[in-house]
Amino acid sequence: MHLIPGLGNIVFKNLLNKFETPEQVFQASLSALMTVEGIRQTVARKIVSRECSADPEDVLKRIEKQKARILLHSDPDYPLGLRQIHDPPMVLYLKGKEIPHNLNLIAIVGSRNPTPYG
Repeated sequence: MHLIPGLGNIVFKNLLNKFETPEQVFQASLSALMTVEGIRQTVARKIVSRECSADPEDVLKRIEKQKARILLHSDPDYPLGLRQIHDPPMVLYLKGKEIPHNLNLIAIVGSRNPTPYG
């Protein structure tokens, strides 16, 4: 779902709160999607037509090639401190070894919306 152009974290979360799973979101009608708080009609139409900014299969292949993984906001391993901020990212891309949750950590975080300038 994070590959849908224009779909931000808040509406992403609202969609999952209403429909529970990404599969149910993609099965929803345009009229059902329009009942979700904050969704724009252009984004709802992109969901219905499954218009993505990148091919999901290609993204998964790149993740596997990089030996990385995806961590969803709903995953029990999602960092608690990050989960508690106002607008947490719904998807994290992780690479490297796993670290126990009880340690104090520092992270380097990239832009959610990178640009060629940045």
